[in-house]
Amino acid sequence: MSADRSTLQDKGGNDAPDDDTFEVSEILQKALDIENELQGCIAFSGATKNKQDEMRSHVKRLIKLVMEQQVMITHLMGRMSSSWEHVPTSYVEMIKTPVKAPRGPARSRSRSRTRKLHNVLVIPKNEQSSVDTRKQIQSKVNPSRVNVKVNSLKNVNKGGIIISTPTTQDSDKLIEEFGKIDEIKDNFGIRKPKLLDPSIIVFNVEESVTKEELLEGLREQNEERLIANLQVRTSFKSRFGRNWIVSMDPTALNEIIKKPKINCNWNRLGFRENVRIIQCLKCAKFGHFAVNCKNVELKEGPGLCMKCGQKGHKERECVSETPMCINCHDHNVKFKTKHDTKHSARDNICKMRGKELDFQTSRINYGP
Repeated sequence: MSADRSTLQDKGGNDAPDDDTFEVSEILQKALDIENELQGCIAFSGATKNKQDEMRSHVKRLIKLVMEQQVMITHLMGRMSSSWEHVPTSYVEMIKTPVKAPRGPARSRSRSRTRKLHNVLVIPKNEQSSVDTRKQIQSKVNPSRVNVKVNSLKNVNKGGIIISTPTTQDSDKLIEEFGKIDEIKDNFGIRKPKLLDPSIIVFNVEESVTKEELLEGLREQNEERLIANLQVRTSFKSRFGRNWIVSMDPTALNEIIKKPKINCNWNRLGFRENVRIIQCLKCAKFGHFAVNCKNVELKEGPGLCMKCGQKGHKERECVSETPMCINCHDHNVKFKTKHDTKHSARDNICKMRGKELDFQTSRINYGP
């Protein structure tokens, strides 16, 4: 599919961009996978041999065109230097040369988890708001006095809060301190939240595939033998079939996440780790949907623009040339930080979105 990595060097001896070359190879591989599926359909079509040969000829011409278009697009995007030597330009070269993975660690299908958080869940025994819970807890315990580091506090359902700490020693010490205070012990439930099983989202599964067929295919056709706690959580319609969310054992996830695709029935399917971030389209904050937004000023009308952070219009109607993330802006004002704000509130480079992702991954059991 792609040329030998040793040939992809510029005249100065530097390697060509590994990630981009691998991305091109993935796209070309998808085209070849589709060709193989079409060839199978032709073989079982019942058409005469001459007609089958004619159809195969059309398929090969189409795939060749896809290959040539991809190379052309890649050149136009500047991803391939014109000085690279021996870049494959023909369909024959592309299908004869094996795909090589980029140097270094296997390409992960998930975000790198560089920081592990340890959480303490505080739930009031009587009905009250998370704001009140936070005030009561903070008034009774000072982390600096008990030598506990706290990364963040987040509101959760039932008037509760989750306190995130950097180490298990910090979370254990915090629980111990709470247990010494009668007012906290009598009015709140304190515990470490149960970690969730990790999950993946499998893309574009054929509509006709049932839940049972999907699970059987995943278990029996992948070398990892996904047999531990493999469960379907839900599925939803996509452009080309259905997307399925499947939870599994941490060991299985840590193995399968290294793979570019997984096998299921007659197909090799794309997938990625499923880490869900909920963001309100009214106030742009994380952790709740717009229908549950408690911001009275924004509940009616379009709410805040996710691009510029201003009220009165939706993101698709925004004419501002300069984006401004309302979440990073508010954090800078409140905590005197200096986060970059020149991005949308939904942009993956957003510092606050990254913190939310850290928090969500801290609730998942990735094993020891």
